[in-house]
Amino acid sequence: MLRLCKICNILDIKDKAKKGRIAYLKGKLNHITDQEIVAKIYEAAVAGVKIELVVRGICSLKSDLPELNGNLKVVGIIDRYLEHSRILIFANGGDEKYFVGSADWMPRNLDNRVEAMVPIYDEVIRQDLKRTVEFGLRDTLQGRIVDGSGKNAPNSTDENLPFASQQGLWNAYKEENVLDERKKKNKKRNTGKKEWKTKDKSEVEIHAEKEVEVSNSKTALVTSKTTTSAKKEIR
Repeated sequence: MLRLCKICNILDIKDKAKKGRIAYLKGKLNHITDQEIVAKIYEAAVAGVKIELVVRGICSLKSDLPELNGNLKVVGIIDRYLEHSRILIFANGGDEKYFVGSADWMPRNLDNRVEAMVPIYDEVIRQDLKRTVEFGLRDTLQGRIVDGSGKNAPNSTDENLPFASQQGLWNAYKEENVLDERKKKNKKRNTGKKEWKTKDKSEVEIHAEKEVEVSNSKTALVTSKTTTSAKKEIR
């Protein structure tokens, strides 16, 4: 079932590319060795689908084949942290579909194991996944071109700027955590001020109520004395 779903996803974007609509595949996997999947990727690239993949380990794709027209790029990264996430982004006519899961594109995963891939709908999580993949594709310090030649040539980009994806992600997450902590502190501080103002207001109200009670008591006492005096005079 998982094999069929992935093939259907690839065929969908292939069909959209043939119709001149926006179609691309961006992904991050550990291994790609399944020959049926490899064949479908080639078919999609020939049809005009832009395919960019980050593959850490074994990869049976030959990205430099002339018939692919430069539509297939595979980058491998081995750095300080173990690259282990599986992320797939299918742009089907411009409508992006996001998946994460446990399976690599290998016969053992697609045929012999119980694996799972799930769709992602939350926009914040989607942007984080896309950033992870795109940072890998931009990596010029640890990234290498996987083309089947075994040369492991350094990855290059149009900007050709030095960039390490893992360090870039670490910096991004650190900055986001700092901003989150600042927001939490500001919220806590503002909440404290609000509670203090409410407390002060309540004390003022209580004090005012007491003054009114005292004033009413004095008025009642004066009224009582005046009434008593008037009664005596009448007698």
